[in-house]
Amino acid sequence: MGGLIQEIEKDQLRGDAPDFAPGDTVRVRAASTPYLEKLVFPRSGAPGAPIRLEAWPGEQPVVDGTGVAGDHLVLIENRSWVEVVGLELRNSLDVNDGSGIRVTGAALLLK
Repeated sequence: MGGLIQEIEKDQLRGDAPDFAPGDTVRVRAASTPYLEKLVFPRSGAPGAPIRLEAWPGEQPVVDGTGVAGDHLVLIENRSWVEVVGLELRNSLDVNDGSGIRVTGAALLLK
């Protein structure tokens, strides 16, 4: 099982979320410009060991959908035990239902 605390800075946050394992926490640093990204969780966490994507303490990173193709900024598809904390999501422009975090399929414990 994980337990790793990983720091993510600009240009490291692309496509599939970084190499998350159950119990891992990935902290995203704020940057001078927003992250123009879309994130997909490639796996689930586990009971008592969620995968946590969070803002670096005292910072508020921005994930911005301007110019990013697709219909979500964060996709949690058939994943469980996942937490997304403290990120500002903005300009998810191709979404007609207002979702910045899209959850589809079966899931348990999403925060």
